[in-house]
Formats: sequence, C-alpha cells, structure tokens
Amino acid sequence: MAAVIVALAFNACSTNDNPITPSTPSGRAVITLNTAAMYEEVGIAKLIEFNLNKLLCIADTILIYDQNGRLVSKLGTVTKSLEPQTFEFDDLPNGTYTLVGWQTSYLDDGTTADKHFALADEEELSTVKVIQLYSIHSTATTNGLASATVTVNGNSFEATVTPKFVGSVFNLKSEKSPQEYGFEEIGLYHMDQVTQGFWLDPARSEDDRWIVEAAEEAPYPFAYLYQNEEEYLHYTLEHGDDIGLTLIAWTLAGDDFELDEIVPHGHHKLQDGSNVVYYFDVERISYQPPFLGLPEELPTWKADRDAGKLVNDPYLKWGCNLAEVEAHKQAKQFWAVGNGQLEFWEGEGWHYWYYVATHFTEQYIFETEDGQNLIDVMCVCHDPNVPLDVFTKSLQLQGYTYLGKLHYPDTEDYDDLFLSADGQTEALVYANYNGGCIIDYIAFDPEDLDYIIPANLAPANRMVQGIAPKPRRSSLNNVKNRNDSMKPMRALKAHDHSFQQKIVNGKQ
Repeated sequence: MAAVIVALAFNACSTNDNPITPSTPSGRAVITLNTAAMYEEVGIAKLIEFNLNKLLCIADTILIYDQNGRLVSKLGTVTKSLEPQTFEFDDLPNGTYTLVGWQTSYLDDGTTADKHFALADEEELSTVKVIQLYSIHSTATTNGLASATVTVNGNSFEATVTPKFVGSVFNLKSEKSPQEYGFEEIGLYHMDQVTQGFWLDPARSEDDRWIVEAAEEAPYPFAYLYQNEEEYLHYTLEHGDDIGLTLIAWTLAGDDFELDEIVPHGHHKLQDGSNVVYYFDVERISYQPPFLGLPEELPTWKADRDAGKLVNDPYLKWGCNLAEVEAHKQAKQFWAVGNGQLEFWEGEGWHYWYYVATHFTEQYIFETEDGQNLIDVMCVCHDPNVPLDVFTKSLQLQGYTYLGKLHYPDTEDYDDLFLSADGQTEALVYANYNGGCIIDYIAFDPEDLDYIIPANLAPANRMVQGIAPKPRRSSLNNVKNRNDSMKPMRALKAHDHSFQQKIVNGKQ
C-alpha cells in the first residue's frame, strides 16, 4: 500500500482543442481505473469474473482533494465487468490535486445489497477511511486502493490508475469437516486486536495505515468453517509479521456453545496483499501445527507430514547464543510462547523453550545466565497418544542414521541413538514418564560409538521425568469466562456462509 500507483500516464489534448492560456482557469480530467488488476495481483480474477455473472458487483470510487486536503469532486460507478472504468471531471480549477481511487465489491440479489465495507469521513484527505461493517468476509467483498498527484493548468489530461489489493485472500482449510471431528463449527480468531479498516491518505506510513482496535469484549473469528465445510475462501484485513491466531472449535451443548482451544495463540506471518491458506488437522494438531502459507507450498508440506516427517527443526549450532535461537524461532511459520525467558535448570544450565505445536516444544540449554554457549537441545512431545516410532521415523526422514542403543556401563539406560547427516549432532530418543517422547540433541561425541549395542539385545526405552509443564489450554481463567468472552459465528445470522456461497468458489 506504500506504493499503490502502478501506472499513471498523461495524454494531453491538442492545443487547438484546448489551448493553455492565462484565460483558461480550469481543466478537465479523464481518469481510467484498471478494474481487473487488483484481482490478478492475488490470483482470483477468474473467480471474480465467474461470479460477476451471478450476484457479484464491483464498485469504483474516485475522490479528488485539493492542496488543502479538501474534497473537491467525487464520482462512483457500479459494474458487473472487469473492463476498465472511466471517470470524467470537468471544470477543475487550476492547481495540484491528490487523487484517491477505492475499489470494492459486494453481493446484490436484486433485493438485498450485502455491503461489508463503507467509505467514511471523506470531506478531508486526512480523515477519509474505509471501515468494515462486519467481522468476516468472503472474496465477494474485497478492497483495492490507488492514489496519484495530478496538476491542472488549464489543460485536459487523461490518467490511468491501478488499484493495489488491500488485505489478503485467506483460505481456511481442514483435513475433515467440523462435524466429522464432532464439532459444530471451527473458527480462527485474532485474539489481541481487530483491524477495522484503513486510511486512504497516501501520506500516511504503512504502520500508520491501519485502523486497529483491541478485541476486548466479544471477539469473533475472521474465518470459520461450519458443519460440513472442509474449506472456505475468506477475505481479511488482518495482517502482520507476527500475528497471534487462536483456532477454536465450538460444540453445541443444549442451547449453549462450549469451546475447545485447538491451537492457543500461535504466532504466524500474514502479509498484506497475499493469497494464503491456513490448513489444520485436529487429529494431529498436538504434534503437527497448522500451516499458514502460499497455496502452492501446502502440497509439499502436507506430503512431508503424511510421510511422517515432523515439523520440528531445532537450531543445532553448538556454542551459539540465545539471540540466534530467537531469530530461528521468529523465522518459523508457526510457534507459540513457552517460558519466554532463560530459567536456571539445576545441574544442567539455563533453560529456554517454546511451542512448535500444541503439545510439542523445542527446548534449549545454555551454559551461562546471559544465554551464551548452547550445549543441549530437546524436542519434547507431551501427548501420550503419540507412539515413539513417530519420532524415530521422523529423524530418519530428516537425514539421521540409526546407530543402535546407547548404553553406558554404569547406567540402566538404553536409548535409541541417531547421527545427523553432517556428523555434527547425535540425537537420543526416549519416552517421557508422563507420556509422550523426548528427542535429546547434543554435539556428537565419538566416544559414544564405543557404547552402542544392537537394539535386539537391549531392554525397552527408559522413561524420564518431564522437563516442561503441560501446554496451557487457555490464557483465560476458566471455561465460563471463555464462553462469556467469545462467540461462534453461528450467533451472527447476517454473516452465515449460505448467502455468499451462492457465488464464492463457483457454487451455484
């Protein structure tokens, strides 16, 4: 949005048609708006074109502000075509103007126009904005924005402007429908805040572009699946380099809804102007997080998961510091807060950990209090229903070679030992005493090769005490408070998918 003008061309009329003299105090502007470009930008032009033959309408608005930021002219049109739209402004007094173009879309069945966004405070460039009227949107209600500076000097000119897509196309996708999992509905929430709209003044910085409010009273999802839906294509203004999302399932109990936090406050990246998919599988969510990324990247991610390759990829640069681990964490497509700071772990070192899935953690131990010299890394799964061979198979798929059972003569431990492809790291796998599994990574010690015995000569894997608390189920106090503070989408009849399903994704 910081560079919203893609094309701005001027074609002056001949001087015979429109002589520029001191006696010509005004001019004429012909503005052409490239309607299709914003949809082509995010890959939904064919979908939009298909739905224009049904209930979809496209609305284009051009606003012109003088040097003092006052609105001097406004024109708008509604169309059912992706052809460029032309606006003519006559008798514009000589001067320099800021032109703002806003493009949006909505559904109209002939009796009801379902508009999800509105223009507000348009009399001043410093106050003009677009605000959302509902909390959830399909691709039938998207927005684009363009701006330019133009000068009138008694002449007539033509200009073409190209709106840039604002917000994101967001496909919420599940392995199974909510009802197959035993739920009424599954919704995705931005718990901390809600993006309510955006300012149109091109002088604003990107950080100052968005109208954001705290989600305090009754947060609603910005994307959801209802009953038998396995995916649904949404549109959202939510965005950020580090956006906290909570995935919640709703179950109908009598006349009330009860919730279950499937993924509590996972951190993601969601860039403005993108086309992404958020995919999840409730049955694997304890050790395989949701995916949020480009649609073309999902098949490879899912194929690795289906083959048994886990998403854990701990930072294994021995001797590194906490800052490097933090950078590794921030680069992940999903993570969630653990202890958030270094804590002393008696007999081991300084301990730092975070979630890579709902019940799966990466844990790091440093030698010093200020987080220097990484000496040990562990991945801990707290789900007792996940068998040990899930983790041993994943290590092999990640390039580790199984060496056998590691057994020191003065211990009763017999742990599966793996060696990394680069020969720098060895990984021990053993069961956690309260259920689940621990993968313990340390720098390779050649002497360990002297203590390996064949697996068939060793007893079962040992179990050790858990090293991190069970994952929290909620940041709220209790079930009653959660139910009082949140709402499922079914409570909002006006936002039901049924009306928008008449056109979105090509449904009849």
